[in-house]
Amino acid sequence: MFDTVDVIVVGAGPGGSSTAYYLAKRGLNVLLIDRNHFPREKVCGDGLTPKAIDELDKMQLLDDVQKQANRIEKIAVYNHKGDVIRANIPSENGFRPYLLVVKRIVLDDLLRQHAVEAGARFFGGLKVVNIERENGLIHVLAKGKQTIENFACRVLVLAVGANSRLLMKMGLYQQTAPMIIAARAYYSEIRNLPQVIEARMENVQMPGYGWVFPTGESTANIGVGYWKPRRFHGEGHRSIRSAFNWFVNGSSMKTLLKGARQIGAVKSFPLRVDFTRSKTYRKQILLVGEAAGLVNPLTGEGVDLALESGRIAAQSIVRMFVEGDFSESRFQYYDVMLRKHFQRPFVTLNILRRLYINSLVAGRTIRVASKDEALSRLFVKIFLGYKNAEAAVTPKVLWRILRG
Repeated sequence: MFDTVDVIVVGAGPGGSSTAYYLAKRGLNVLLIDRNHFPREKVCGDGLTPKAIDELDKMQLLDDVQKQANRIEKIAVYNHKGDVIRANIPSENGFRPYLLVVKRIVLDDLLRQHAVEAGARFFGGLKVVNIERENGLIHVLAKGKQTIENFACRVLVLAVGANSRLLMKMGLYQQTAPMIIAARAYYSEIRNLPQVIEARMENVQMPGYGWVFPTGESTANIGVGYWKPRRFHGEGHRSIRSAFNWFVNGSSMKTLLKGARQIGAVKSFPLRVDFTRSKTYRKQILLVGEAAGLVNPLTGEGVDLALESGRIAAQSIVRMFVEGDFSESRFQYYDVMLRKHFQRPFVTLNILRRLYINSLVAGRTIRVASKDEALSRLFVKIFLGYKNAEAAVTPKVLWRILRG
């Protein structure tokens, strides 16, 4: 026997819970499955952009998140020589002029609970081991420590993040896809911790950056990430753990962390940034968030894209049920919507990353922008996703950097 529902969502991170919330709110019978019991830790930078904040507001969850988050209103980007772009988070296009830092163990559980309160059913501790299509239904076999569950649905949503094994098994992911490799640790007892979101390039492998995201007055999520090259050319480190150690032992970070205490172990994680060539659907199956490669290829931010793609997926699925049309063209429509929203920005962000985030150009760009207020504002708006990255690759901007 198997439990038949309208939609099964595999993965209760931001993308999966967002999808489940919007579907349940529209009255669909939704099952949300995750291999972990909640609350569970998720390795991440823990930063929420104004766009992510706006998505949480659309879900009527922002007030609950803000109660457990640290509000940050300033940003600073340092090059390896100490030149810095400083700016207040601007209010642009209706977005709030601040960022939030909230641990994913908190955020993801709030999102999951919100989906359940809307009507979704949640099963934790179940690992999906097989997916098959039969008689117009998707059959999902999931195993727990002592249980085996069989489910069936009309539509399956995969929100499994960078968990490539399941996607590869289904032919929905290529192992050669570009990725960011990152690592982070929590620190407490940091004296004089600036309440600023910091991106730093001192002692960081290029292309990449280190970060300091304050989680409180004297606590922070500190990490480093770099875009995994196809080949190493002698610069930087093969191991993300050694890259992390190299970063936190730079002169600026050693000063900041003097007397501080590391909480727990350093944990590493991959980030998929391959949306431009990623598969986003198959008949009766949609992929959301990082499972579709939707992580910002310039910054590594993915929560805002996961929440937004979950909302778009839910809109597409609701339309299928309203019209009674589950043909492949209806699933392809979801891909069309994603491409309309994200394809061009991703292409441009990839160009921007290759052009600017390297040993030759990054330091000079920050040095020039630190003395040019208009240029500084431009890069901050691009970094936050307010402005299209194309604005940074115009001849005028490139000439200002070269001339500076």
